[in-house]
Amino acid sequence: MEAVLRTEISPTVVANAVKTLFQILRLLVLTSLMVTGQAQEVSIPDPALNTFVRLALGLQYSVAPLTTQDLLSLTNLDAGRCEFCPVVSSLEGLEAAQNLTSLFLQGHGLMDASPLSGLPSLTTLNQLVTLTNALGAAFFTDQ
Repeated sequence: MEAVLRTEISPTVVANAVKTLFQILRLLVLTSLMVTGQAQEVSIPDPALNTFVRLALGLQYSVAPLTTQDLLSLTNLDAGRCEFCPVVSSLEGLEAAQNLTSLFLQGHGLMDASPLSGLPSLTTLNQLVTLTNALGAAFFTDQ
């Protein structure tokens, strides 16, 4: 005759095990949300452009890096030259400003407009003279 071992698990042990599994699952879900919820940093290497973007976003006193979300909220950028304003020499980083509709860059000696080529909402581009982009020469005047 074979002996059959029967083990009974108390309801308390089962309840605690289920509770622990739900806690682990909850932590996994929260951790994944935190990872996907973190904003990606956007690099704007030109110090003058970085300053103009921060001013336009009201982040001039922030030391935090600019994020994709910050650039998505940028719709108008006035980086026109003034007597005391720094010169913008690169537009690198503006490709993240997908909702940018108006850009004013009068008086800057820019040679590469390629970061602007993928901005679907950009409708107003003021006073850019003879910019060369990846496709060749492009001429922008007051529009």
